[in-house]
This record gives sequence, structure tokens and C-alpha cells, in this order.
Amino acid sequence: DQLALNPPGLINNNISLASTALAPLFLLQNGFPSNFLDPTQLSLQRVKIRGANPNDVTIRTWGAQFAEVEVDTETGAVTVLKVAAAHDVGRVINPLQYASQIHGGVIQGLGLALTEDHVTDPETGNVLDLGFDAYAVPRLPMIPEIDALAVGIPDPIANNLGVKGVGEPPIIPTPAAIANAVANALGVRITDLPITPMKVLRALGRLE
Repeated sequence: DQLALNPPGLINNNISLASTALAPLFLLQNGFPSNFLDPTQLSLQRVKIRGANPNDVTIRTWGAQFAEVEVDTETGAVTVLKVAAAHDVGRVINPLQYASQIHGGVIQGLGLALTEDHVTDPETGNVLDLGFDAYAVPRLPMIPEIDALAVGIPDPIANNLGVKGVGEPPIIPTPAAIANAVANALGVRITDLPITPMKVLRALGRLE
């Protein structure tokens, strides 16, 4: 099976899933740039698959996301059709796992944007949510098409493999991308999350 990620920038844009199972094997198959650690030249006692981040610089992961939505102005329902997410996470060692992390983060951000609401009593601080059995996390019919793009440029300052984190960054821009798309569709901006049908109708002046 072949997996391709676009735009280009990975060591190899078309690599077998088997060859990405283990990072050392992947690197051995694709070669080591001159400024990266080559474990084939070191003893097993000295090999470090991933070195520590440097102490004198801050390593950051960057990303940009865009959302396409439909808004029903009669009911206030928001449907997310597509999210495109492009992130700079350094070298992408395993494209399948990278795409999975992007998908998971986008889906969590989708819940934050549209359905999940943690309600507390302003006087007592007591939690008023009914519990996780009724907490409105995203359900399968809500999940949009997700386009996971990778910049794929190794960061030689970050560590010896040139990799950076990807686990949580996709969550952060997703609600903002969806809120911007809703504002573009309605001509009015909703400034608190989640963007519920009730808030949409209020923004349109259809509810007090």
C-alpha cells in the first residue's frame, strides 16, 4: 500500500506503510543528511534515536487551517464540510501517524467549536453538566472531510532527527477557522464558543 502526502517536502512522498513502521528503519532506507546523526556510524551504546531539545532556543510548531461550512439560517445549524490543515512539524517520519494526529486534533477542535460546553453555576462553581454520557462530543456524521498537509521541512535546531510535536497543535486553530467561516457566511461574528444554533439565530436577529 502506498500513502502520498501533498505538498511535497517529506523525505519521500510515496513510501510504503511498512517502511514507516519504525523510525530507524525509515531513516536507514532514505539516508541521513550530513547535519543529522547517522546511527550506522555509531556504536549501539552511543546511538540516540531522538536527542533532547536545546536549552537556549524555543521550539515551536506552526500551522494554518481553513474551514468550509454551511449555515442553515432557518434553524441556525452549522455544518462543517471541509477542513484543510497545514502544519510545520519538522521532519515527518510516519505520514500515516501524522495524518491521524491532524484528524484527531481537528475533530477535537470541531467539538470545541460547535457542541461541547462546560457549564458551571456562577454563584457556587458547581458543575451543571449532566456527565460524559450526555456531553456533546463530535459524532461520526459531523466529521467533515479533513485534508492533512505537511510542510515537511526538517528542523536541524530542534533535535537530531529534525522533528517537532504534532499531537495537540491541530486543535487550536480549528475553532477559529470554523468561526471565521461562519462569520463569512452570516456577515456577523459570534464571539463565544460553542457556536450553537441558538447563538446563530440570535446573531441573525431571529431570537431575543
